[in-house]
Amino acid sequence: MREQAADSLWRAQALAELGRHDQARMEIGRLLAENPESPDALCVLAECELRLGDAAEARRVASSALALDPESDAALRLHAVSSLELGDRAAAVRSARAAVRATPEDAVTRYTLGQVLVQNAEAPSVEVVAEARDAADRAVELAPGEPAPYVLSGLAAGAAGDRRAERAAYEQALRLDPHDTMALNNLAAMDIRRARLGRGARRVVAALREDPQEGRLYAQRHQRSCSALDDFDPMTLPEAAAWRRSHEPPPSLQDYVAEQVSVSKAVSVSTLIVPTFILNRGCILVRMLFEEESFFVWWKQLNGNKQEIEKMINHLHLWDLFDVQSDQEEQALWVLVEQMSIGWHAKASKDFPDRDFRVLITDEYGPTRTIYSPSQES
Repeated sequence: MREQAADSLWRAQALAELGRHDQARMEIGRLLAENPESPDALCVLAECELRLGDAAEARRVASSALALDPESDAALRLHAVSSLELGDRAAAVRSARAAVRATPEDAVTRYTLGQVLVQNAEAPSVEVVAEARDAADRAVELAPGEPAPYVLSGLAAGAAGDRRAERAAYEQALRLDPHDTMALNNLAAMDIRRARLGRGARRVVAALREDPQEGRLYAQRHQRSCSALDDFDPMTLPEAAAWRRSHEPPPSLQDYVAEQVSVSKAVSVSTLIVPTFILNRGCILVRMLFEEESFFVWWKQLNGNKQEIEKMINHLHLWDLFDVQSDQEEQALWVLVEQMSIGWHAKASKDFPDRDFRVLITDEYGPTRTIYSPSQES
């Protein structure tokens, strides 16, 4: 009898994993008719109800499982997710935290906690976001080959306003699964949000949507038109031009800098253009982009491949730093990224003369700068 029940439970779980939740529910229903106090069977049923769209029934069944086994991590997770579906975030968070206490080294419980903390949350507190990021990071550590924890990490980073980490997490999810719909959708949403800020950027996005090849050609033409650094006059940008028009006789660039640019702003921008580089485990890294925790995550994920690690960390999207408001400002970012190319290469070559460096300019998310050392071996 016990073996028959175990076989029935296994069949129901297998059907559920295959997405055949109607059949799994029928199978588990027969088992529960004979074994109504089986927490494992109740959890399978709750999972089926949740997947079939009945969150209320899923929570009721999960509650029944918890009445039989209050420490069941599966029942706690299902109660958390179904509560979230029903809009009861407080109950969802309580159950998810209890699941983590029950099985702290389980990636799924950590993922569930992060999910209920940030998914569809309106203005979560700093403390909640920090807890969600911690849960996501732990899920990544426990299941580094799964895309879902990286998507969660991106959501948590986005809630914290860390757009660079958000994008990097979604990109890593897509390396693991190029068809992951959540990562694809969230990256598209990021691009759309930023594309609205500049008509030039909108044209690139629209062209790529209609014809990827034409979009790339437009981006290349746009970049070439901005590459003549000697011909670019920053005083023609809207903010500077408006200030200049308010003075008579028209002041110079030096006058503008003297009146409008503080020492801290000037030094900050100069550090962006000519950054400091550090050596870490054989990797040459831009110091302002280096975070030790992130470095070790990439070291593990990329199996110590120094060139690929440098590409991931030494990767800066100017859209993450500047909100462009016009075509002229979009053009100016391409000038800035060209200037950074010169500065990054010169500084890296000076600091590490025994290394060869490559500096890339791409348009994957607005003007983007990457530097790496191709001579590095993994």
